Amino acid sequence: MSTDQESSTSRRTLLTGLAAFAAGGLGTSILAPEAAEAATSATKLASEIAAKYVSGFDISRYIKGNGKADDTVGFRRAIAAAITKGAKAILIPGGKRLLISAPVDLNGLSLIGYGATVLANPRTTPAKWKIPHAALANDVAVLYAIGHNAWSVVGLTIDCQNAFCKGLTAWGGDYITYLNVTVKNSPSAALQMMGSERAGVDKPIRFGRMIGCTVDRARWSFTLDGQHVGTQIVGCTSTNCLNSHISIDPSVARDAAKRASHGLVIVGNSLTGAIANPANWHTTGGANTNEAGIRMVNAPILATVSGNYMSNWPTVGIEAHHVGGTIVGNVVVNDSGRTGGTGIELRDNTALSLGPNQIINYAKGVDIDGSVTDSRILPQGFSNVSSRYVLASTLQPTVQIDDAAYRSPGGVFSTEPAALKAHRSNASQTISTDTQTPIVFDTESYDDMGIFDLAGAPDRVTIHRPGRYDFGITVTFEENANGHREVRLLDATTDTAVARAQMPGLAGTSTTVVLSTEIAVSAVPTVFQVQAFQNSGSDLAVLTQGFSAAIHVRKSA
Repeated sequence: MSTDQESSTSRRTLLTGLAAFAAGGLGTSILAPEAAEAATSATKLASEIAAKYVSGFDISRYIKGNGKADDTVGFRRAIAAAITKGAKAILIPGGKRLLISAPVDLNGLSLIGYGATVLANPRTTPAKWKIPHAALANDVAVLYAIGHNAWSVVGLTIDCQNAFCKGLTAWGGDYITYLNVTVKNSPSAALQMMGSERAGVDKPIRFGRMIGCTVDRARWSFTLDGQHVGTQIVGCTSTNCLNSHISIDPSVARDAAKRASHGLVIVGNSLTGAIANPANWHTTGGANTNEAGIRMVNAPILATVSGNYMSNWPTVGIEAHHVGGTIVGNVVVNDSGRTGGTGIELRDNTALSLGPNQIINYAKGVDIDGSVTDSRILPQGFSNVSSRYVLASTLQPTVQIDDAAYRSPGGVFSTEPAALKAHRSNASQTISTDTQTPIVFDTESYDDMGIFDLAGAPDRVTIHRPGRYDFGITVTFEENANGHREVRLLDATTDTAVARAQMPGLAGTSTTVVLSTEIAVSAVPTVFQVQAFQNSGSDLAVLTQGFSAAIHVRKSA
């Protein structure tokens, strides 16, 4: 086939790929408005690129493209020639397979490669994949660009072949797009955008886009590091990932003032499968284990995370640390069963709305730390989750949990208010005469608020959040007509009785004392203790019959 024929075929392949993407779109049935807008924007992008780049510079004359001969030098020469001729894009014909043995700088040129593959030479040592830039001496990549605006990579497949390199990385720049790019077998970050990371490349990523991309077998699939503004990851697919399918970490920005990312949109992505660290992968010196499916950590992030599906992720599904914005409409599944892990983990969040998400087969549903402030938690959907909410003992009063009550096992949602029920069931407890004796409960029916520790402190209830609480206490003493029986609720933090109830001893029958009261709690944590008292002149047993001894606590306001 001649060069002209190859160019014509390649452009037909490009138009076919872009048209299919535009026709299929990403759909707009996502809960968050920002998500629908992002999906609509993505479907328009294909025609924009077709109009701008369909006449791209064809590099056929510079390369062999057979996957055997090394094309590193030819690829670099083609880029230089395209720049000399004023081209805005280069076109790799479909079917070409370029073997690359060292990083290739795109220099801000767009690259269109539907049906083409770039192969990283697996025999190249990690040291030779380092980018030849003074500020980036320790970074590795197959393809990269530094500080350029308005460039794209479209339709290309990059197979890292387990060589220690990133597939494609952008260091700073505005309006950078990865569209329909596929990356395979990367022991590092498959697709990365890095903002304001080091001197010499101190430029944020603004309005970057990863749209309709696919990654299979990578340490990190889609990575947004450093400072970002308005970057999107939309409609992408990741399978068989080691550390994180999506990783966002602004803290690596060079200056402290730039360690933040705003206006991020993570929408409609399919993220499936976790792998163990392959023996033939070069280690990074960091964690070589499954961290989180979507990991947002270490510095302020304002994001919309919506409509993502994640399955077979055994550790943390969505790890949201320092995140504000909206997390809604995601499905997080641990396919290995309820053996551990957390569906959604919240730490150091401010102004976060956690909308309805579906969490399946995890030991913990939503884990909320005491560092979370000014946030709202809406009803979640749980299935086969052991502990639906795990709340910090110092949960901040500005955290509003609208979904506050669960009773039934196995993930069944209940609209009843949050409550605790505990009682004695295994043996009676002896109460000495004239002695205030704490009741020790040995059975927990439910504890939706995390206020009772059966193993560590079975004689007390610890309230972690300010509010009004209804206490219902029942204690039954064995038969004795002498003296009286008393139950009191003690604020053990201040050693003050806040409520009490008495009954005279009864002849011929047991004596049951019922205490019901509402307590306003402002200072937290506050520890309460149920104490029993009797002055019959001899020891008496608290019986385990019926509902004795039992405590029920309900948050009323």
